[in-house]
This record gives sequence, structure tokens and C-alpha cells, in this order.
Amino acid sequence: MLNHEDPNLKVNELPKTFFVEVLGCQMNKYEGEVFTSLFLKHGLLPSNPEDAEVIVLLSCAVRENAENKALARIGKYLKYKKERKLKCFALGGCQAKIWGEKILERFPKIDVLFSPASLEDVETIVKHIIERSNYINLKESITNPDCIPVPENQYDFPSAYLPISCGCNQFCTYCAVPYGRGREKSRSLESILNEVSQRSKQGFKEIIYLGQNCDSYGKDIGSSLKELLELSAKKFPNLWFKCITSYPSMITKELLETIASYDNLCNYFSIPMQSGSDRILKLMNRKYSVEQYRNSINMIREIIPDAVITSDFIVGFPGETEKDFQDTINAIEEFKYDTVNIAIYSKRPFTPASKFEDNISYQEKAQRANILIKKAEEISLNFRKQYLNEVLDVLIRGEDKKKKGFISSRTKGHQIVIFKKRNKLDQGLKTKVYITSVLSHYMMGEEV
Repeated sequence: MLNHEDPNLKVNELPKTFFVEVLGCQMNKYEGEVFTSLFLKHGLLPSNPEDAEVIVLLSCAVRENAENKALARIGKYLKYKKERKLKCFALGGCQAKIWGEKILERFPKIDVLFSPASLEDVETIVKHIIERSNYINLKESITNPDCIPVPENQYDFPSAYLPISCGCNQFCTYCAVPYGRGREKSRSLESILNEVSQRSKQGFKEIIYLGQNCDSYGKDIGSSLKELLELSAKKFPNLWFKCITSYPSMITKELLETIASYDNLCNYFSIPMQSGSDRILKLMNRKYSVEQYRNSINMIREIIPDAVITSDFIVGFPGETEKDFQDTINAIEEFKYDTVNIAIYSKRPFTPASKFEDNISYQEKAQRANILIKKAEEISLNFRKQYLNEVLDVLIRGEDKKKKGFISSRTKGHQIVIFKKRNKLDQGLKTKVYITSVLSHYMMGEEV
């Protein structure tokens, strides 16, 4: 850990403006809001990157293209030290932790370098940024996630993203997250519910609990996701609650029965499968078989018949054969997801899969990805036809960015519903919409 403060720094030389850029996941976005809130608390004003005196970049390393994007941003922003007003550049996120001080060899003008786990010392990080002192904190794993300050506002009103745990213990062979965010650590029930209370007072109407594997929440502190959701539902009956993401083999009957028992525990499940091939799942170190995954999906739909299930798949994993790929197509057809996210495999540093022989060309991977995307859109469209001429509860999010004169909203199943603009926007209002048409990415309707 380095710390070289400038003793000659005068108060009037302290930065007055800041810019925070977030790449990657919702967890990064939440942490970006933590920085924004603290900078505002210290009297700094938000700015565009060209005029900011402080820039914080929260990077992502989940895929190669995300990492390349971050590297391009670093190079661009560091030029602002000469060309513009930039006084301090700070790099955080998974890329900062995974590459560590090696990234300083390529970009020696980075002033502050910190890992996601070091966010429990975020006020110290902010102090060094404002005082323009060189600082490195690459803590491996978080020890007390409860001490991260709650951001004053959030980017996605009226939905508040709220981490319930940090890190991951699964060590899938393709994934850099355990190396970027460290081992899994749960927040206390008290800390989470206090933040929910604060969000409720701020006017938020939906809480989205975040975790690399939400279902494993509480195992390290003598609690469980079931207990958290039940307490949440009882204490805040007017809020909707959702979870992102679930690990297939950790979903229990008791958890599902709890979700089914409370109207404000939403019917949305994000359950990555990653491959429809048992052979590839084993190579990925995913700790379930296709049959076990099938049992989890069937159990969800038996207990919660209107469940909305989304999934993620990786295409072109090293050694994936045509048969393995066909197994994945079959899985997407069988499980009838509402939404499927497709990612082309890319080698991640320090992961076991990075040492596997990758004999599939990028062209072949891209072709397979396009086939899966088309199949997923077809399945999604067919799944959503069940909502035609039905009335759905939705939460108004705001004016639609693409369709002028229309309102964008989301259902309890996290599906986008667009309807004609009303006289009053009422962002955050819960209302009902009669569905008139469905597409693979959204539905349209009329407010009832």
C-alpha cells in the first residue's frame, strides 16, 4: 500500500469537479453511486469527463471486450492530465484487482488504484483522491461489507440495487470474478434492512438484491436468503423485491415456497445455465448437471407457475463440439426462457480455462452466437404470447428513451412494458397495463 501525500497542496488547489464512469455489472454501478455520494458530500460538483478535475473509472474484466474498453478509457483520460483540467485519475473495479500493480507499468500516471474489496475503506480512498496523493489498496477480499456507506441516490430510480453479499466462492473455470472481488462475504440482515428502509424513505418502490450467487446469502453468518426475503416482505409490504443472480443447484423448495407466499416477492429468476452440455458444464466447474438444472426449473414452475426465468449462456467454450452446441440449443428450447443473454467465450487471465486448448475460431464462435441469439429471440417471443390480452402489474420507470410519447415500465417479472404517455408521468407509480402486442425484447399495452 503506497501513500505519498503532497505536503504543499493548498486548500484552493483541491479539485472542485468530478466524473465517475462505470463499466460492467450492477455491483459496479452501485459502487459508482457510493463514490458520487461521497464526492458530493465533500463539495465537489459533477462534470463531464472533459472538464472534470477528478475521474474515477470502475472497470470490468468479465470479458475481453470489456477489458479492452477500460484500457482505451484509461489511455484517453490520462491524456487529460496534459490537455485538460484533470488532476487525479483513480482506477477501481475487477480489472484493477486482477492486473494489480502491473497495470501501473503500462499506465504509470494512474494516481489511485483500488480493488472492489477495498471499498470497505472507501472514505480513505476518496480522501486520497481529493488530496491528490498516490495510493494503492488491492485488498483481496472484503472483511466487513456492512461498513460501505449507503449512497444518497441511485442511477435507476424507482428501482434500487442493493448488494447483499460481496465476492464469490464458486471458481468457475472461465470466470475472473473470484479473482477480482475475492471470497464471498454476506452483509448482516440488520445492515441490509436498514438500507432498504432508507431507500423506501427516499421514494424507491423496488429493491433488487445483488449477489454473485444470491442463494448462498447468509451461509457464513448463520442466516439465509429465505430469512432475508421473508423479513423484507413482512417489514416492507409496499416494496417489490427481486434477486440477481441465482445458482441453479442452490435453489431450495423452502425458498420458493417463501417467495410464493408473499405478493411483493417477485416472480423473477435470473438463473445462468452457461451450457446445455454436461461435458462442458464439468469443464466449466459448474456444480450441477443438466438434469439437476432441469429439476430446479421444474420445481420453480411447479411452485410458482407464473415464474419469469432468464438465463445466460457462453458459446465457444474451449473444446465445445457441434454436439455440445446442439445440446445448448436444445436446452434453450426446453426451458422456454423469457430472456437469454449470450456471450462469446473469451480467455480471462489467471483462470483455469485460460490454459485450455481453444481450437474454435472466433468466426465459428460468432456464428454459433448468432444462431443462439435468433433461437433465444424466437423462444422469448413465444413465451410472451401468453400475456396477450392480459392485465399486468407494472412499475413506471419514466419516459421511454426510444419511443417518443410513451412510458417505460417493468413487470414483477422484470419485463419491459411500454404504453402511451399519460398526462402525468408519475415515475415510481405502480399501475396496471393491458397487453396489446409482444416482441422479443418488450411488450406494449394500454393503461387500465
